[in-house]
Amino acid sequence: RLYLAQASTDELTRLATRRIGQEKLEQLQADRRPYALAFIDLDGLKRINDEQGHLCGDEYLVASASMLRSAFPESTIVRWGGDEFLIIDEKTDANQMEARLAALESAGRTGPNPVKFSFGVATSSPEAQDDALERADAAMYAVKREKHAAIGGAR
Repeated sequence: RLYLAQASTDELTRLATRRIGQEKLEQLQADRRPYALAFIDLDGLKRINDEQGHLCGDEYLVASASMLRSAFPESTIVRWGGDEFLIIDEKTDANQMEARLAALESAGRTGPNPVKFSFGVATSSPEAQDDALERADAAMYAVKREKHAAIGGAR
């Protein structure tokens, strides 16, 4: 049980691991159940790690995970990779998820420890269930490119 718990929970953020996220997506697709999916990438983690150290970067990750957990308590939240997260939700539609994330991203930019991120949202459909993750990822990278261009290519 201990090994299963360790394999299913990210040690730092206490979120579900990528393996759990993949299993959840596979099950939803096999059952043909609709869902909304957000792909989130933190902005500025590399700079925090480089300028303030990895302990500060870890704090940024933990704060980000906590913020997502608070905003989406009914969802499966996954630490997908280093600074990437997924939100998988069977009850929230894409418009609701986008609105909640936009409000969260806007609110997260203020305060003593601002959390900045880019996100893309996609929904499953019976005809294209297997590419929701790819579509959310592509949407998130389009947002990152727009942000990068808006600040003149500076990071």
